[in-house]
Amino acid sequence: MRVFKGYMLLWLRNWKMSLMYFGIFLGIVFLIQYVTGETADSGYQAQRENIAVILEEDSVLAEGLLDYLDGLHEIVDTGTEEGDIQSALYYRQVTFVVTVPEGFETAFLEGNGKLDIVAVPGSVQSVYLENQLQTWLKGVRAYTDSGYTAEEAVEHMAVLEAEKEEADITMSERNGNAGEMPAFYYFMQFFPYLSIPVLGYTASHVLMQFRRKDIHGRLGCAPVSELCQNLGALGMFCVAGAFLLVMTLLAMLLFYGNTFIHTQNQGYYLANMACMTGTAMALAFLFGVLIQKEDVLNAVINTVALGFGFLGGVFVSLEILGDSVRNVSRFLPVYWYEVVLQTLGSFSRLTPEMKETIFQGYGIQTAFMVACTAVALAIVRIKRDL
Repeated sequence: MRVFKGYMLLWLRNWKMSLMYFGIFLGIVFLIQYVTGETADSGYQAQRENIAVILEEDSVLAEGLLDYLDGLHEIVDTGTEEGDIQSALYYRQVTFVVTVPEGFETAFLEGNGKLDIVAVPGSVQSVYLENQLQTWLKGVRAYTDSGYTAEEAVEHMAVLEAEKEEADITMSERNGNAGEMPAFYYFMQFFPYLSIPVLGYTASHVLMQFRRKDIHGRLGCAPVSELCQNLGALGMFCVAGAFLLVMTLLAMLLFYGNTFIHTQNQGYYLANMACMTGTAMALAFLFGVLIQKEDVLNAVINTVALGFGFLGGVFVSLEILGDSVRNVSRFLPVYWYEVVLQTLGSFSRLTPEMKETIFQGYGIQTAFMVACTAVALAIVRIKRDL
């Protein structure tokens, strides 16, 4: 009990630092989830991109293409030099550059015309824009093949574009959430990035101080068993983890209270956060046992938090991760936290198969927590015997 009080006394002395780290990372999390939430909300809206259109000929077809693209996107003047175009693409001033070469209209009417297209490699926007471009060209070709002139074909395409109506999308209620993620989902998505650094920067530093050679030697001479020392350290980590979890829940209730209270499966959400908190506690405990220098500890915490975040689906959606990355990520607890969270966010009514996936995620996170704790205790014992 005395050892536990010592750990708690040192941790409480740093409570301002704990709140500071919590506030910093909470602010980062809110900023990231705000941007991510806005991106998700605009998923069914037509996007206007910055593009460049270079006309090397003065023809009806070229002007019609320019008018069509101008109605959908923002036309940016990048110049015609190759270096200027490459710079504009590199600095993302534009995402797509289309050049209408000399003689394009004549070649197009003969069935051979091609546009010169340069885009940001591998971007979703470039695929989106090229599809729009090909759709317009196919429409013009359909009219010209039917006997219309190029000018008449362009006019008909302009009329069709003007008569387009926006479709109202109503998401199905089949899954119980109208196809939308809860408002607090994006906050919970970044909880691993909040929990690992905060516990690492606070609780691990306390343990590292107790593992200093002079203090550790005094504890070795004291009438306190190794078991009591380890239990005191683990008790401090449990209190720090509970404090973090409670503060996070209070922040979430403050911003999303009404949504979270009335959502289904609150127990599953809370259990997932508790498992992630336990995992972060175990990692922080392992860091405090292994590392003796503060600057090294800070570097390791940053690396692990960011690495787990990118590989586990915190910063990048799980669907975007490649198969090879996902195969590696399956060994990480953060990945299973995100799998459980995605299942709960996507479906309010859970099937037995979904519940099996959820409990599998709980189990893997808990197993990782137990494994990290066991390794840390084994290292403590090995160091004592050396």
